[in-house]
Amino acid sequence: MHNIKNNRPMRRQALLRILLFCAALIGTIPVTDASANPLPYPVGEVIATDQAAWSIGAHGKKPLNIGDPVYIGAHIETGNGARLLVLFLDDTEITLGENASLAVDAFLYDPYDAAESHAQFRIAKGAFLFSGGQITRAKRPDVTITTSQGVITAQGSLTLLGGAIVPDYGIYVREGEAHFAGQIAGSITIPKDTGLTLTAHPAETAPLPQAEIWRPERLSEALRRVSFPSRLQEKDIARTLAHKKNDNLARRHDYRGQVFSYKENPYRKRLKAPEDRFFSEEFEEMRNR
Repeated sequence: MHNIKNNRPMRRQALLRILLFCAALIGTIPVTDASANPLPYPVGEVIATDQAAWSIGAHGKKPLNIGDPVYIGAHIETGNGARLLVLFLDDTEITLGENASLAVDAFLYDPYDAAESHAQFRIAKGAFLFSGGQITRAKRPDVTITTSQGVITAQGSLTLLGGAIVPDYGIYVREGEAHFAGQIAGSITIPKDTGLTLTAHPAETAPLPQAEIWRPERLSEALRRVSFPSRLQEKDIARTLAHKKNDNLARRHDYRGQVFSYKENPYRKRLKAPEDRFFSEEFEEMRNR
């Protein structure tokens, strides 16, 4: 007993050193931004960056690197000449151009229950490219992008360019269809292969313009503002995306098991018979590999 009491101060010091080391280690991780999320499980990942990009939150302003996790509550900004690509769990892709910002206000994805799934993004400045994932493919998708000019709502599978892609402000739909509600007044549906051009400071009484087909040179300039500098880099990113989207299949199950803990996780269940199937075709395909 005497020896145990004498060792207690040493054991406390050793425990304190371990705790301090862990605190220092955690402080070096760019939590983008887990502190704002009641469930600190990443919903996305930085796939590619070119030049300066930062995560801004309770931890201050920290540089972002390839592979960094993105959480609900994340606030991301890019610098001059920068590009950044984030891939989310449902395979949604968001590319930011220079001097742009992205906030992940909400993200919830259940591959077995589309009614549970939704996403809310804020892109207050800069140019961006949005390519919708599984959430936008639901029968009634619940995906919104709030911008400085209004709110964009996905009407299904959607790929669009937006923000500072033209001298003032523009939205161009490459795939699918989008609904746009102006910040001041009016709303409009933007079909595939058409764009909407807005003034930076619209008058309160000014109606929204009609969507129209853009000239090739205007569309080319819009794409340039959200493209990475070299074709070689774009090819590398495409290969990385294909690999990461395959990884997302397993990540979605892990995420679902933690977010929807009251639901059965089919990925972990033991099948009783060979003819038993999961509820999702993509996971059935993964199981049979």
